[in-house]
Amino acid sequence: MNRTSQHPAVVIHTAPFGESHLWADVLTRDAGLVRAAAYGAAAMRGSLRGRVVPFAVGTLRLYRRGDNLKITEFDVEGYRSSIRESIDAFYHASLWAEVVRKSHGGGSADADTFDLVVQGMGLLDHCAGNQPEYPWSADGFPYVRLTVQWLWRYAYLLGVQPDVPSAATGGAAFRPGDHGFVEPAEGVSRFVLGERSIAYLRHTSTMALTDAIAVPLRRETAQNLLGFSLLLAEDIAQDRLNTVHTGAAVFTV
Repeated sequence: MNRTSQHPAVVIHTAPFGESHLWADVLTRDAGLVRAAAYGAAAMRGSLRGRVVPFAVGTLRLYRRGDNLKITEFDVEGYRSSIRESIDAFYHASLWAEVVRKSHGGGSADADTFDLVVQGMGLLDHCAGNQPEYPWSADGFPYVRLTVQWLWRYAYLLGVQPDVPSAATGGAAFRPGDHGFVEPAEGVSRFVLGERSIAYLRHTSTMALTDAIAVPLRRETAQNLLGFSLLLAEDIAQDRLNTVHTGAAVFTV
């Protein structure tokens, strides 16, 4: 990275430091996940105030001095404000963001990972805002369908997506650390992904994200897929996810 550089970027997370500054974890399209200081971003008259906020997308200008990065400008193209106005959308977006942070953005600069995050956040924002051009957003567990599909595709990009059984009477068992599905066994504590859930993943895996999230789900299948996806998220992150446990009431069907 040159001393000054410019990147398409999405803000993943911010944390205060000092009296008026923020640390920002930012996923860029060409430099991966970076942490940079946003000086004055929490000040009343700071030039970055209101710009460096979680889920905002735009063009980021960075200045490097040694190992330290500073945000000098952020031209925001979309604030994704509907996400922050909906408790459900906020928790689902925060889950994705925590997974991205704890998996280090996939470990490398990857345009496909960046594009998935930006597209997913955009769809989540539209869903929270009840945009009429997205009729699926008002029909049966839209946030669950988005999170299931987003995590499944993120796992694929990271190379950790488990192979879906072609046939699994009685479902398939999964536990973080198993690195795949196994046959259900008595006395062994593993999550069982149901037959309908398996069929859904097989049916939608090759679809475009916008087409996959439009496929309807029965309530019990949605709950089963969500339970599996939250375990998959912790498998990807290789850590306990705070968002899952603090938002337990949100992550249900």
